[in-house]
Amino acid sequence: FEFDLVGTGGRIRIGYHVDELWTVEEGLYEGRALIGRKIPQNIEARSGVVKAIEELVTCIEEGKAPSCTGEDGRKALEIALAFHVSHREGGARVELPLEDTSLSVTNPKYHS
Repeated sequence: FEFDLVGTGGRIRIGYHVDELWTVEEGLYEGRALIGRKIPQNIEARSGVVKAIEELVTCIEEGKAPSCTGEDGRKALEIALAFHVSHREGGARVELPLEDTSLSVTNPKYHS
């Protein structure tokens, strides 16, 4: 499998034996160029839930703002919904922000 995420600032490819980050940068010659580099693999393997709880405790104890805001969560949900829209439309490209804000994803096991 492979995920290929393309945005205005570059491209991220993640998959089996693929971990590339391409960013749009000013070129040495004319215009802009895509510069490729490997995604760093020195990330500590820990549960995301554990990290989230630790950050929540730190924010409460130290009065800090969380690194992920409600707006970040909304944008992540919009991206997840865009994956579903793209799949439903045969892999079509989906522009963000989504125009239809009434979209939802249901589990057929619980909603018939």
